[in-house]
Amino acid sequence: MEKGIVGKSDEALKLFNEMARRGLFKGGVVTYTAVISGLSKDGRTDEAYRLYDEMIKAGLTPDDRVYTWLVRSLHTAEP
Repeated sequence: MEKGIVGKSDEALKLFNEMARRGLFKGGVVTYTAVISGLSKDGRTDEAYRLYDEMIKAGLTPDDRVYTWLVRSLHTAEP
């Protein structure tokens, strides 16, 4: 999930969703964190938190990095 970088969050999220739809992966903490970080860097706070909620519903336990990116996303969010 190297695509979770600034300006590439659309592409990363699309790939993430397509892989999940096809059942190609079960989505681990690292994968969710990569996409959440990309969304956060792009100021897409609502989508980052939506993905966090999805992560929780999938039964995954977020680590410190997930929370760090969510807090950072609040700083870059548009008012």
